Amino acid sequence: GRDGKAFFKLLSPESQRKVVSFAEVDAKKVGTDYFANLLRLRIPIVHFMEVPPPMVICVALDRTGGNFEGNLEDWKRRYNATEGVDYWHFC
Repeated sequence: GRDGKAFFKLLSPESQRKVVSFAEVDAKKVGTDYFANLLRLRIPIVHFMEVPPPMVICVALDRTGGNFEGNLEDWKRRYNATEGVDYWHFC
């Protein structure tokens, strides 16, 4: 989403090249690509439940009526993930 793209643009070109996918919940966006034109990178947008750790999450809390928090809990259970080890949350 918006916050993830903004975070991506702040990364160095070297770090941008390490990004393997963007995670998304919106079915309309899943299966499409994000294009980083300056580096000629094409990054797939995949469903968030299919993204294994490590993951950087860029979503503000309390913006989704609790949906994000529920989705994050489901993802954490699936991957037995721990914040600060398997994922980092920026908002």
